[in-house]
Amino acid sequence: MRVEYEVGYRDRFVFNLTHQFLTPAISGAFLLLPLLVFLIEIRTRPVILSVVSAAIVFLAMWIAQAVFLAIVLITRRSDSVLTQHVLEADEDAIRDSTKFNESRYFWP
Repeated sequence: MRVEYEVGYRDRFVFNLTHQFLTPAISGAFLLLPLLVFLIEIRTRPVILSVVSAAIVFLAMWIAQAVFLAIVLITRRSDSVLTQHVLEADEDAIRDSTKFNESRYFWP
């Protein structure tokens, strides 16, 4: 069996951002500032406005993270990742071949 695919910048960006969003430590850190904003706002404003303010801060933080990640991915050289891959399944292993590398993952 043979499968060919190509990894692009968009694929890598979505993969990294999704994993950052699903990581509990990063999600928890990104909730601290909105929680602080909520606790400060709740003293002088109604609850709904405090929640909206905290949500805006949360979204702004994730937008900033996405922009930073995009800049990092664009400025890094990733020729060996952002290339055409060929996966082949044989009787003894799976092979991932690119023009830079060939990896074999043997069956147990």
